[in-house]
Amino acid sequence: TAKMLQDMGPAWLTSAFHAAGTLEKSNRVTELKIDGRKITAGNNAGKFMFDVKYLKDRPGLHKKLFAKVPFPLTKETKNDRLSSSVLKQPMDFYEVNTYRIAETSLPMRTPKFYFGDISNVTSNYILITERIPYSGMEGKRSGEALKPFEIEGPYDKCKDYELQGSGKEYYELIFRMAGKLAAADKSGRMGSRDFVARNFGATPAADSPEGWGVNPDGPSGGPAQATMSKLKIGIQFFSKTASMMFADYVKSPEYIDKFTRTMMTFSAYAREIDYWKHLDPAYIALGHANLNVDNAFYWRDADGKLDCGVLDWGGFGAACVGHKLYWYVNCAEWDNNKENLGCFVDEFIKTYHEEGGPVLN
Repeated sequence: TAKMLQDMGPAWLTSAFHAAGTLEKSNRVTELKIDGRKITAGNNAGKFMFDVKYLKDRPGLHKKLFAKVPFPLTKETKNDRLSSSVLKQPMDFYEVNTYRIAETSLPMRTPKFYFGDISNVTSNYILITERIPYSGMEGKRSGEALKPFEIEGPYDKCKDYELQGSGKEYYELIFRMAGKLAAADKSGRMGSRDFVARNFGATPAADSPEGWGVNPDGPSGGPAQATMSKLKIGIQFFSKTASMMFADYVKSPEYIDKFTRTMMTFSAYAREIDYWKHLDPAYIALGHANLNVDNAFYWRDADGKLDCGVLDWGGFGAACVGHKLYWYVNCAEWDNNKENLGCFVDEFIKTYHEEGGPVLN
């Protein structure tokens, strides 16, 4: 927690930075002060900011830092903690590892890594990086004109109306970054296949259906009764509890029947679908797990051209690129996706090949 870090103080932080190799042995942290501003964005971790001073300043040594830690097991955040630390692991391990060993290999800017560690016993972890100087957190008012290379935002999921430009412009850039990253993997710039597999996981072999959990004798996505119980909760939500938020047709018996049959069929063949998606190695590459607009930071150059860096590397690894791309637009505005999804996919395919990856259909 922020309080624990404050209590452990500069001595512990110095030892941590020395252990990570991010601070030379002849230097040390002399002061540590927690920034009291709360960060509420995201649902996978607790986040806080803090400032430090060093015995010796030098270029590239950041004084404004950012930390991620697990949510505490309190009444307010217990479900969030169980979700991230139990259901989503090794998500946090892969994030720490991405910053720790891939920071200089990534084909885009990412916050500088200072320290990270995780316990495989308790799932407790801490990740410390440089703090991105978002204009909105540096005294700029919303909508105020920014100078070249000033960082926009921060932005949040499902709030594309806050973007300082068209949604198409931002998502094309996101897909371009995804193409660069996938190509960096395919061309070996992220490390050997063995290195990538050891540090970011590996998919089962394409000639091993059983490795994917394919089940010819029953539903591979879990017991049908358990799946049906989950669907009933969802149906209750969209057809009754929050029906005013959805189109009228979702309340009709015909739609509910179609929805139920579709989702039950999907669950029955869940592992078979995963297996099919990973048959062609050209479509399997390293990628961000959910590169929504809030997991990038944006600036414009002197000519007004938009560029970005990427952060929040939880769950980073190799998988079907088509599946990953869905997770980049699943929080975008519907009209933007309807009009421009083809452009976004074309941008990924073009960049993927230009940067050293194979040609995709």
